[in-house]
Amino acid sequence: NNNTNTNTKRAILPVSLSEASWTGLLNHETNRWDQDMLELLPIHCRNALPDVMDYNEYHQTTNDSIKWFLGLGDGACANVGSACFQNKWAVTIGTSAAARMCIQQQQHQQQQQHSTTTATRTNLPFGLFCYKLESTHDVIGGALTDGGSIMEWAMNTFDVPRDIMRQMQHDNIDNHDSDLVVLP
Repeated sequence: NNNTNTNTKRAILPVSLSEASWTGLLNHETNRWDQDMLELLPIHCRNALPDVMDYNEYHQTTNDSIKWFLGLGDGACANVGSACFQNKWAVTIGTSAAARMCIQQQQHQQQQQHSTTTATRTNLPFGLFCYKLESTHDVIGGALTDGGSIMEWAMNTFDVPRDIMRQMQHDNIDNHDSDLVVLP
């Protein structure tokens, strides 16, 4: 790509590895668009794809004083924000729910070579996803569509009063030494 859309003659911003990996068109080994997958697309779709860059390789705008940093996946950011960056699971629950783990790419490749049961980019169990946080870290995990009712289910199933559930969440926020952190 030359970063210019020939139909409109305007610059196209690059896309981050994190965002490009959501499309399923990214080759996780080369960190570029997968040529075999691109062959399945009509030519006008291939030509519309932006360049792929890591999020920290900022895009310089026409005004040299402005640096434009590319976006990251919200799930990957949830892991980092929950201090679950390296080999720790983060479970986020909202209207949907997901369990994710950030894994360093080198470790991911070694696991793939030494185990047939470890989830890897090319050998994930059915239903799991793998996308990029950035060039050296992948995010693996699974998602559910109905996360919004989990707290209600837990309170009803285990007969936990709402005020006790709120207190448990509050206490957990103040105690980050625990392996389990509940953020409201």
